[in-house]
Amino acid sequence: MMGVIASAPAKVILLGEHFVVYGEPAIVIAIDRRAYAKVENRSDKRLYLHSTNLNLAGYFDNNNFKVEHGDFKEAIMKFEPIKLAVEKVMEKCGERAGLNIEITQQFPLPLV
Repeated sequence: MMGVIASAPAKVILLGEHFVVYGEPAIVIAIDRRAYAKVENRSDKRLYLHSTNLNLAGYFDNNNFKVEHGDFKEAIMKFEPIKLAVEKVMEKCGERAGLNIEITQQFPLPLV
């Protein structure tokens, strides 16, 4: 199965974390740790998500979420924003496809 892997650097906000909400500057640096997303096509229309660091997995099928591993509330809270982003991209492309998305981070996750 052919897919794509994308990554983004982690960041540290040194000063002004909440300033940006009000249009003020902050001091932010990228660090040598990354988050990765590996995406592959599926034969069905499901959006399957797996977070290795959070130990969560599940899928969206016709806007219904089914958890396969981990806590349902935590999974839906973490995966819903990803689902919305994927839907926006598909809308722009004029296409609907099933996807497997695996997310991995090289940094500690916030406690929130």
